[in-house]
Amino acid sequence: GGMHMIEMMKSGSSYQSANELVVTLGLGQAKQVDRLIVKWNCGTIDTMKNIPCDRLITVAEGGGLSGG
Repeated sequence: GGMHMIEMMKSGSSYQSANELVVTLGLGQAKQVDRLIVKWNCGTIDTMKNIPCDRLITVAEGGGLSGG
């Protein structure tokens, strides 16, 4: 619907700290994500289309989308 977002998630931790392994996107009144592209550190790219909003999804490298 004309909206374009870029978010980055950094995994890893150190002594008494950690990074949250969740990316949260605010989509306003949108009903779905038309296209989600995930670029992994190793160079793999996963593309998913027509993802309904208002839900938690899990994306596994090379495995696409799960959850709902």
